[in-house]
Amino acid sequence: MHNSEISRMLGQRWRELTDADRQPYIREAVRLRVKHGRDHPNYKFRPQRKVKRNAAVARRPFTIRQSADPVSLDVSHKLHGESGDQGWLLLCIVVV
Repeated sequence: MHNSEISRMLGQRWRELTDADRQPYIREAVRLRVKHGRDHPNYKFRPQRKVKRNAAVARRPFTIRQSADPVSLDVSHKLHGESGDQGWLLLCIVVV
């Protein structure tokens, strides 16, 4: 049996319950919510986006090359756009 079928059956059974039959489940949910709030006072729900397979390539470390000018460094990082385009970000840091 597929998970969606089980969820559909459980939802149907929940809708068929009377308000009095639902109350113990609702009270338990409230109790657990309050307990979780006490146990983890600084918790904040922060959902994470799924990482695409080629996203690891975009997190390559920066490469630093010494330029001809001894006072500046060229820092290059290869970037991949969401559409798969490749580009280069060139950043010049001037040391004063």
